[in-house]
Amino acid sequence: PGTAHDPTFDAAHHEAPAPSLGYRQASAPPPPGASNDLPPGYLTPEEKARERKKQRRRRRLGMVVLALILLVAALATIANQRKKNAPKSLADVEEGECYLGDDLNDLEIVDCRAEHHGELFKILPAADPDGPFPDDAAMQLQRDTCTVELTAFFGAGADVALRAGFELFPITPSEAQWEDGHTDTYCVVGKADGSAYKGSLKNAGAGAG
Repeated sequence: PGTAHDPTFDAAHHEAPAPSLGYRQASAPPPPGASNDLPPGYLTPEEKARERKKQRRRRRLGMVVLALILLVAALATIANQRKKNAPKSLADVEEGECYLGDDLNDLEIVDCRAEHHGELFKILPAADPDGPFPDDAAMQLQRDTCTVELTAFFGAGADVALRAGFELFPITPSEAQWEDGHTDTYCVVGKADGSAYKGSLKNAGAGAG
C-alpha cells in the first residue's frame, strides 16, 4: 500500500526559519554595518584610536601634575634655604637661645654649648605696646626688671655675675623700633669684655656668694 500524504510534514519543510537570536551562522557573511553580535569588550579600530588618545592625554596630564609638584617642592626648598641663610637679628632669638656675633642685626643662633657672645634669658613685653613711646622712667623700669630676672635665671645677683666676668645687657627698643611694632625688651647676659664663651649661665651662680 502506498504511503499516505502528510500535509503537516510537508508544511514543516516549507515554513520560514525561526527568527535569529542575534547569532549568525559561521558561513553567513556579516551584514554591512552590523555590530550587535560583537564579543563583549570588542573595540572597533575607531574606538581603539579614541582610547589611545585618552591614555596619551592622561599620561601627559600626569606628567604635568608631577612637574608642578616638583617645581613647588624646589621653590619651597629654595625659600627655606634663603630664610635660613638670611641675617638674624636679636628679634629672631627666642628665650633660652644663644647667639654668636656682636652686631645685634647680624647674628647667628647657636647651641649654648658652642661658643657664643650672648644668651637671651628673658623677653619682657611692653606694658602698653599700643601706646606712645615710653619715657625714660618706663624704660628704666624694664631694665630693672631684667636685673630681677637675671637673679632668678643665674641663681645669684647681678653683682655676683659681674664678679664672675659676666654682665647684664638689657636691650630696650628705640623709638623707630617702637613705631615699627618692636616693643619688647630683651634681657641678655654675656661676657663683660665682649668675648665669646661656652655653656649656659642658667643656675651657674647658684651657691656663689
